[in-house]
Amino acid sequence: MWRTGTLAIGLSIVTAVVGAPSGWTQPTPMISAPMPGAKTPSASEKSKAPEKALTPRDLCFGGGHAPDRVIRECTSLIDAVRLPRADRSAALHGRAGALLATSEYDRAITDFDQAIDLNSKDALAFHGRGVAWARKGDLDKAIADYDEAIRLDAKFAEAFGNRGLAYARKNAWERAIIEYDQAIKLNPGLSRPFYNRGAAWRAKGDHERAISDFSRAIKLNPNGADFHYARCASYAISDKTKLALADCNTALKLRPGEAQFLGGRGFTYLKMGDNAHAIADFDAALAKDPKLVDSLFGRGIAKLRKGDDGGTADIEAAKAIEAEIDTRYAGYGVKL
Repeated sequence: MWRTGTLAIGLSIVTAVVGAPSGWTQPTPMISAPMPGAKTPSASEKSKAPEKALTPRDLCFGGGHAPDRVIRECTSLIDAVRLPRADRSAALHGRAGALLATSEYDRAITDFDQAIDLNSKDALAFHGRGVAWARKGDLDKAIADYDEAIRLDAKFAEAFGNRGLAYARKNAWERAIIEYDQAIKLNPGLSRPFYNRGAAWRAKGDHERAISDFSRAIKLNPNGADFHYARCASYAISDKTKLALADCNTALKLRPGEAQFLGGRGFTYLKMGDNAHAIADFDAALAKDPKLVDSLFGRGIAKLRKGDDGGTADIEAAKAIEAEIDTRYAGYGVKL
């Protein structure tokens, strides 16, 4: 179900969030690093263009290719003796981005280091390295790199957004919100900062503002399943259960069978007093992930409400994972 964590721009990091039933995941970091000179052709241009064999340069700089292939082709360019300085930098960016996608963070950091050696004013390289440090869990180094990226480019919305994520992971919610505010001011067309700021408001217990930000994220990206799920969580905790149910249903249509979404809908049914449907959703969630603590606890409560003493075992199993889960649930208005 829901909890608290982090957010992002571009390439993603998914971690859990504070102040909501667990399983609720917060947004992801954005890496927005276009390759120098790269141009994405329009659909009409693609349809008119004759078929041609892709070169290593196409595969490294062009985007949209499998990470392993990008790594291989960028490496072939990087190893070229006479590669122009600007192209070497672009190839390092391309390979580093692909290495982030394959979770090879140390290698990505090395490539960003080399890109910075080539150009000490490369804001994208500092930002990308910050993303890698964040994924490794070194938030102080991540923040230092985001600081430098922003010093070099004061209009770098993604760097503000990801610096907000880093502060969110430190539970520094007020500072995170300030960073998201700036990201939104610089680029109000990005949906992730709204989503991330909503998660921060929810962590602070301000569900009204959280719902407002999740709604703005949904307006920008109606197909964002996580956005609908996040709003479902805040609606459910706020006892706006019909609205919550609609959002959880939408999230499940967009991403069928997602265990966390099933658990979130189960929690909504629990709040509605519909124990049978709650149990059905918790069963389905736990079949996919037996350690979803909120689904275990919620199912236990629903079973006890139906007079099924088997609910006690579920509650004990949940408390073995999270000893104070009953206190957390009391904060949601659900008591044993």
